[in-house]
Amino acid sequence: MFVNGKPEGIGTYIYPNGEIYEGEWVNSMKHGRGVWKGNKGDSYLGEWKFGKADGYGVHTWINGDKYEG
Repeated sequence: MFVNGKPEGIGTYIYPNGEIYEGEWVNSMKHGRGVWKGNKGDSYLGEWKFGKADGYGVHTWINGDKYEG
């Protein structure tokens, strides 16, 4: 959903470089819970605060390595 031309609420955004974010938005920033899928196979599932990964989450790299915390 968009409010005043900015992502707001819950939704999916596909970036021009192929990255994808699915989750919560506040004032066009990733904020709340969501999943980011990088264009090279990495991903992060967890909490976001004002556009940055913040709080508990799981980052998975393309080689299968994971960081959880």
